[in-house]
Amino acid sequence: MASGTVDRVESPAPGNSLPSSSSRMSLNSEPNSHRLSHLGDGDTWSVSSNNDMVYIAEVKDLQSGEDGDTSSIMFYQGGGAEQPRRSVTGSASMLAVRGRNGSGVVTTSSGDSVTTASKESTVEDDLSRGVSQVSFSTTMASQDSGLPDDPASVPSSYDNGAGGASSAEGGSFLCGSRDDLLEEMEPYLMSSIVTLMVRIPAYIAPGQKGRGKILKCTFSPHASVNQVRITITDTIQNETLMSLIHLRLCRQLPDGSWQWLDEQRCLGVHGILTEAQLEMKEVEPHFRDVIINIPQLGNQVNLEYDQFSLVRDILDAVLRIHDEQLNASSHSYALYHVRHKTRLSLTESMVFYEILSTDKLELKMVQGRAKMVVLTVDIPEAKSQRKIRASLDQTVGDLMSTLIRRLTDISERAWQYFSLYLKTRPGRRTKGMWMEEYKFLSTYNLDEQDILEYRPKYRLFSFQLRIFPPCPPVAMFGGEEENAYLSAAANPGAGGLPSSSATGAGKPTFDPNYPRLLVDETTTNKQVVELLSNACSFDYPASWYGLFDQNGVELPRDKHIWDLVPRTGVEQQDTNFCIHMRHKNVKVSQDGEPDSEMALSVDLSWPGSHLRDLLCRRYGVRDSHSSGVHFRGCYLQMKVSLLKQDVSEGAHLVLNQLSTDDMWVNSPSSGPSVDESMDDFDPGSSVDTTFDSTYLTGFDKPQQPTQKRQVLLKASDDRPFWDEPPDSEENIRFQSENGRDVVVAGTFNKLVERLTHSDLSDLDFVHTFLATYQNFTKPEKLFSKLFERYCVVRQEKMSFKEFSAFRTNIQVRTINAIRLWLDTAGEDFASTDNLLQSILDYTDDVVIVDWPKFAGGMRARINEIRKGQTKKSRKATALDPPPRPLLPANAGTKVNLFAFDPVEIARQMSLIDFKMYCTILPHEFLNQNWAKTKYKHRAVNLLSMIERMNTVTYWVATNILSQKDKHQRAKRITNFVQIAEQLHNMKNYLTMMAVLSGLQHSSILRLKKTFDKVDKKHMRVLNDLCELITPGKNFRQLRTLQDNSVPPTIPYIGIFMADLTFIDTGNDNLLPGGLINFYKCRLIYSQIRQILAAQNTAYNFEVIPSLEENLTKLHVLNPDILGEMSLQREPR
Repeated sequence: MASGTVDRVESPAPGNSLPSSSSRMSLNSEPNSHRLSHLGDGDTWSVSSNNDMVYIAEVKDLQSGEDGDTSSIMFYQGGGAEQPRRSVTGSASMLAVRGRNGSGVVTTSSGDSVTTASKESTVEDDLSRGVSQVSFSTTMASQDSGLPDDPASVPSSYDNGAGGASSAEGGSFLCGSRDDLLEEMEPYLMSSIVTLMVRIPAYIAPGQKGRGKILKCTFSPHASVNQVRITITDTIQNETLMSLIHLRLCRQLPDGSWQWLDEQRCLGVHGILTEAQLEMKEVEPHFRDVIINIPQLGNQVNLEYDQFSLVRDILDAVLRIHDEQLNASSHSYALYHVRHKTRLSLTESMVFYEILSTDKLELKMVQGRAKMVVLTVDIPEAKSQRKIRASLDQTVGDLMSTLIRRLTDISERAWQYFSLYLKTRPGRRTKGMWMEEYKFLSTYNLDEQDILEYRPKYRLFSFQLRIFPPCPPVAMFGGEEENAYLSAAANPGAGGLPSSSATGAGKPTFDPNYPRLLVDETTTNKQVVELLSNACSFDYPASWYGLFDQNGVELPRDKHIWDLVPRTGVEQQDTNFCIHMRHKNVKVSQDGEPDSEMALSVDLSWPGSHLRDLLCRRYGVRDSHSSGVHFRGCYLQMKVSLLKQDVSEGAHLVLNQLSTDDMWVNSPSSGPSVDESMDDFDPGSSVDTTFDSTYLTGFDKPQQPTQKRQVLLKASDDRPFWDEPPDSEENIRFQSENGRDVVVAGTFNKLVERLTHSDLSDLDFVHTFLATYQNFTKPEKLFSKLFERYCVVRQEKMSFKEFSAFRTNIQVRTINAIRLWLDTAGEDFASTDNLLQSILDYTDDVVIVDWPKFAGGMRARINEIRKGQTKKSRKATALDPPPRPLLPANAGTKVNLFAFDPVEIARQMSLIDFKMYCTILPHEFLNQNWAKTKYKHRAVNLLSMIERMNTVTYWVATNILSQKDKHQRAKRITNFVQIAEQLHNMKNYLTMMAVLSGLQHSSILRLKKTFDKVDKKHMRVLNDLCELITPGKNFRQLRTLQDNSVPPTIPYIGIFMADLTFIDTGNDNLLPGGLINFYKCRLIYSQIRQILAAQNTAYNFEVIPSLEENLTKLHVLNPDILGEMSLQREPR
């Protein structure tokens, strides 16, 4: 766009008086001192003195003396002639009075002469004669004057040395107290409250829709301007934490000029008696730049404005520059803020709007006599249609804002990439079009037969750049946290970049390796690749790169990228595609293995190390046993790309292996003794799991261990996985059960081997291992071993063909184990992003190359875990829809909790407690974490569930004892018996136990007189339920009931905790010889499995918010207080 003329727009700076419209007063004028010579004819002045007295005057025909600084006016309070006289004197800087007849001796002074004036003379009379000082001396009754009797108590601000006829005490005082003076001066007081509307610049205190804040405040007319300013700045500073000492108050006068308010004067002196519009502005001139787009001319104008410039000034300047082209005399124009989509008021100051250096204003024509039409707007993503009455002088942006406000059920952020599309209408237009936000509706000749669509104009896509070396896309993005817009329509040849704009709140975090693009529906995959190639300065032509999905499959280059994702739903999907160099086939083989030659698809931008690692995995060679990759008589450099080493399609590369004499074998590291205390084992502590790999992100080593911890693995488990000896009694043990062998003990390496066995598929072992592995190791250590297992080492005397099949089985089993781990135990990764990042790196760098079909699912699950979706969603029961809520008759008003039906109370309690029950994780039941003080942080959810049940128990007792009458207590007991019965019917045994425990609390059981009033029917129900939960014979009845219950159900977890305590206490974690006691893990999992099974099926009840809130926030009393209340209700 061509730039227009650069101009400067200035407004008249404020002065201290009322200048004409053409005058320009100094911004730095000193405030007027309080001298009579600066009071104009008819001015009103109100001053508050330090001793809380107020003086008000109206000055008329004032003629000050030559020495204006000493001019003063005095006011006195009259008294009887027979009363003692006191002289009262005050300076003009503290008071001014309406002229009124004196009652006493009045003296005037002019120069050196002093004259006694008539009692009937007025202040105006004396001032008209050029008198520069008037003193009133009057009689006062000391007991009524309000003056202190003790001269020592007179404030230091009083002038005791002033002359004038006085009593024996003598002295001059400012007259009366504030209340006395206000009462005396009632006929002359101004309005008691002044309402100020103070505008604050947007760059100081931003308000709504890009405007500054408007503070509404009230003051006394006697408050000084300085007090007003300090109050306002203190309020703003508390919100903005900015220094505002450079701001002062001013107002705009009717002639358009500005006036600073004298800070030493009160509001009344400035004529502000009831209300006023004021602005806070900088004292020193400060110029800012603004860019105004003129779409009608395809041009823009750069202007400067200061703190006094109005929007009207800017608009007039633009119209002066382009008067002929815009025909300003015939049309009316307005300025619009592009980013905020708002119209600027002509009478507002420019600084009142938030105009950043990157913002632009647009000049738009204002239509006259606008026609009103009813428009039909389809919203396909929301599956709805709206009718909107709009004026044709509105802009398209205004119509969009109205539409968003009406769609209250969806957040405004969801619509940020939407725009209006005018659909094709037969007979009027042949092609639909996107409507520009800045244009008026009248531009499109709309009528009520037209149909608009509100749908995405851009969609957000994220791309992973797997470019070696990575190239941050600096050329494309102007700064951090910005999106680029890609529209094929703007430049069909290569995919243009019409604009690059920040998207406001909710902008995605900028990551150079994961750029985000907003693309329109006409953009092809080829155009995306070309844009990123140019913007990121790829080393090679764009045609060498491709767009791939998460499974590594290249997407058709001529296909529109919008066709790759679903178009349903308002919320934009954070899609993820990968861009890297298109793979080429090369020949590879292993030195000395004639039958090992194969074709391999590789990215020629890879560094040599990536190819070496891939070949080591394909041929089963340890990294430390490889001497490198041989090509054309020399070894490839590990840090240089294949292309730069002249490797091209069809090249032959050979993996060389060290001879046996040259191989370096790691010796097993010594481990801790196996008899260290299990109590010191901390699965939550970090361990060093740094991989010896060039393409995996390692884990940080702990800086300093916080406590002693035991690694329960033998020294042999710290040896490389593939150095583990074959199966024997020394490293794995089995036990026959139901005709099959099950693992009961083993080393860590052997257990991981069994987890990913190439020939066996033991799902029971897999689930047991993943649920209990934290009983003997850490998540980081497990993944480290799984990665070792994945890098299969070729055994001696194994042919390449046999090894290929062996490697395939093990790698697929290992990937499936990791996938199952991610699906069933996502909580294990929520607290350690390093582990999750390592698995993501493993997916992107290893799985995507070796087994691309698994990569997409793994990456999607990792993203879910990062978003907090650690568990799969719960299934509802088959009943659909849920049963109708049972509400009390007066459900529309605030009702008592027990006005609800017991069935509904039981339903809501089941919903609340099931939600908490589902948060309990398997590892919280390991090692009795809930019972050990230093390990309670590992059982947070379990302890919260226990606390909830204890709260319910005390809540039951509290509610019963809160009733003073025994009949009411009996009624409340009946309520809880009915609730417990319904909980039993809903198979919520956990909450049922808590309610029954409350009914059996010692403070309740002793209420014999109360229980005598309970109906016998309900007493029988209570006795039956209490018999059911009797702990005799290890809760045999309750166990039987829970074992036969079909979900949804919430079992009583106390039974599982008792069994787990028995298992943990009676079985060691390590067997003699240092093997992991996996039999103990199987016993633990037999209990955890029942807990997890109950978490899989949710209750299908409708939530009642008010009842849910009451049942969540339960009021309970201390057990000791409950005992005291019980004795009060029924004494012994």
